[in-house]
Amino acid sequence: GYNRPLLTWYTGGCVVLPVSDDLARPIVSEGVNVITVTVADLESILDRLPASFLRNDAIRVGLVGSSPSWALVERALERLTRDINVQLGSTEAGTVASTRIVSPDDLRSHEILSSRQVVIVDENDEPAPAGETGNVKIRLRHNDGRAYFEAPDETARFFQGDWFLPGDLGRLDERGRLELLGRTTEVICISGNKISTLPFE
Repeated sequence: GYNRPLLTWYTGGCVVLPVSDDLARPIVSEGVNVITVTVADLESILDRLPASFLRNDAIRVGLVGSSPSWALVERALERLTRDINVQLGSTEAGTVASTRIVSPDDLRSHEILSSRQVVIVDENDEPAPAGETGNVKIRLRHNDGRAYFEAPDETARFFQGDWFLPGDLGRLDERGRLELLGRTTEVICISGNKISTLPFE
């Protein structure tokens, strides 16, 4: 959360924190050109953009919290900007992937930032080959936390030295893109294979 405003100020930018629920107003009246919002906030912005607003491809949108529907992305690409990005991360490890959305495939597989390292490991904590499902591990940066405050059991479960285990199941494709498939706690065992319940919900 706080890194983005600090970086913006450090580089001479201005941070606009809306004081009303009209999130479109700062875009229209203040010339905001970098927006970090949730999917619900993006939908609200699109609903409130005046008909006179012309798409501005200099605006960069970063979506956090969840992935949008393709229908919402198409609407944003037409009305707001062609620079829509899904950002994956956590409070513990920060942003690890940022994917510019060009096609529906970009909502499923994500480009890991060149400055970050993400691996998929099997149940023995060994690296899994490309395309194989396993547990996601994220290498922590020097300024990332390595423990939860006064929570040694949770710390032991989610942190391994320089690595954070977010509890996600995923796989890396042949391009090195990350696809999240569910949570490790949402897994059933069928014929010895661990399968996410996500596709069946």
